[in-house]
Amino acid sequence: MKEECLICKAPLQYLDTDEVMECAICHKKQNSKAKCANGHYVCDECHTSGIDEIISICSDSKSKNPIEILENMMNMPSCHMHGPEHHTMVGCALLTAYKNAGGDVDLHTALAEMHKRAKQVPGGACGFWGACGAGVSTGMFVSIATKSTPLAEKGWGLSNQMTAKALDAIGKNGGPRCCKRDSYLAVTEAVKFAKENLGVKMELGQISCSRADMNNQCRKANCPFYNNGKAKSVTVVAKKRPQKEVRIDYLYLDLKTCDRCIGTDDVLEQVIKELKPTLALAGYGISYNKTEIATKQDAVKHRFLSSPTIRVNGRDICDKVQESDCGCCGEISGTQVDCRTFEYNGKLYNIPPKAMLAEAILKYAFTAETDNGNTKYQLPKNLEKFFDGKVKKRKLK
Repeated sequence: MKEECLICKAPLQYLDTDEVMECAICHKKQNSKAKCANGHYVCDECHTSGIDEIISICSDSKSKNPIEILENMMNMPSCHMHGPEHHTMVGCALLTAYKNAGGDVDLHTALAEMHKRAKQVPGGACGFWGACGAGVSTGMFVSIATKSTPLAEKGWGLSNQMTAKALDAIGKNGGPRCCKRDSYLAVTEAVKFAKENLGVKMELGQISCSRADMNNQCRKANCPFYNNGKAKSVTVVAKKRPQKEVRIDYLYLDLKTCDRCIGTDDVLEQVIKELKPTLALAGYGISYNKTEIATKQDAVKHRFLSSPTIRVNGRDICDKVQESDCGCCGEISGTQVDCRTFEYNGKLYNIPPKAMLAEAILKYAFTAETDNGNTKYQLPKNLEKFFDGKVKKRKLK
């Protein structure tokens, strides 16, 4: 699957000027030039939330090959085809291999400093600043390794030379940007530079990219690392983060006959599948539970108001109950029955649009779970009629 927008997979758009945008994950508002064709924006902080996995990979690695370490990072769920996470990953991979190859550096302190510096380089800097973040990350690597400051002599010069060499290699290769290709180019230059100027010999084997089918702008044969997607991936050695949980409950009357229940079920499963990697960025897993409301007792137990019902962390995604005649449930019960309609952007739908469900899930995903057990509940007359009709129809048979 070719990866673009983290929310809906639509192509990304880069604007000429900043606009105030709201992050689809954390809802923080910021100025940005990048959003997808459907208007979704994900902030750099949410894009780079896998820093603990990066540190875990580096801490566990004994490799002297920064590409091998980098590949482990690229295989993380929180790493995407393109994004500012690469600005941190390149420098961290180099620092780790440098340390393992005999370089004098306190790795834990160095990794923390790398992340602190790299996250200041925004996504899209390659095109808007003329300075690819992967290339700049190599300069940060040398700066940290040499303990450079603005007043240093040798370290200051080496850090800027390193950045220049990496950016030169990236620039000469040409665009459009590819965060994987540019990271490989930057690391390759840094390995050569460290041997010549820092006296530390890191390892560097053949580099072969297996992610061409994930990149809509892949230059294929014009990329020095293109291998028709046949390269073997490297196993991730990072420790898994304990995940927080988003609970999604789907409550329904029927999944054999009712078009609304069946259709909503299909759409909800699609949305959950597409949102999983997005929620994983913030360390959240999804607990999805489907419950058939087959009797009055089930309805009372689950405080069921209308079919179908979708709850996120205990909250009904609909602020109010709106219903219309449902011929399918009428056929099941032998009586006239109303089922839920979903209101979105001023229109009513029998089956909710994907965008509505995605927005609702993200809206309530980061809120505490709600227990509605103390609220007063009475079985709606509409549902009472449905269940009575089912029983009566069964007896007639």
